[in-house]
Order: sequence, then structure tokens, then C-alpha cells
Amino acid sequence: MSTQIRNISITVPGVPTNVTYTTTHEAVDIHWEDPVERNGVITGYTIHLAYQKQICRGKGDIVNETYDVILKPLNRSTLNELSSYWDYNFTITATNNVGSGSSTKTFTFRTKASCAYNS
Repeated sequence: MSTQIRNISITVPGVPTNVTYTTTHEAVDIHWEDPVERNGVITGYTIHLAYQKQICRGKGDIVNETYDVILKPLNRSTLNELSSYWDYNFTITATNNVGSGSSTKTFTFRTKASCAYNS
């Protein structure tokens, strides 16, 4: 009887798929699906958010923020306390026990304008 040994290489997950989002004047609600190539159990997701600070008479420094997403039954995250009518960019990365995979393409959105008025 001969024994056959196979080397199985487990690698990082693929790119999250079917990303959608909706915005309000101060938040974005992001949804996505697991990568086609899970390559093991997905242990988490990271959302990378970037925006350029708005300053009087122009734009300021670019700010990068990272949000780790705690897994829930749904692949979803809401980022709150965003500035009204600003442009933001985000990507999503999946992680398994080996490490983090490649990020999604960059998604760009603008939060809605907030209309303050006196009543």
C-alpha cells in the first residue's frame, strides 16, 4: 500500500464582490458579498476610507481611516459622523487566517447636502 501526500497551499482570500452603498448627509451604509475565492474561513473585513479635508478657500490634507468590521450574519457596515456634501473613497479587503487579500476597486461617493433652515 502506498501513501500519497499532497501539498495544499492555503492563501489569502480573493476580493469581496457585489459592493453596494447608500448615503445620507452624514453616513454611508456599505454592503458586500464574500469573495469567490474564500481560501478558508473569512475572519474579518477592513474598510479603508479616504477623503480630502475641506478648508476655507480650497482643500486640505488627505485623511486615511481604517475600520475593522466585526462579522455579523450580514456583510455590512455603516460609517457615521461623516461631513455633509464631501467626497469620500473606500475599498474593502477580506482577511482569513493566512492574511489580507487584495482590495476591491476604489468606490467614490459624495454624502448628501444637509439643508438647514429656520422655521
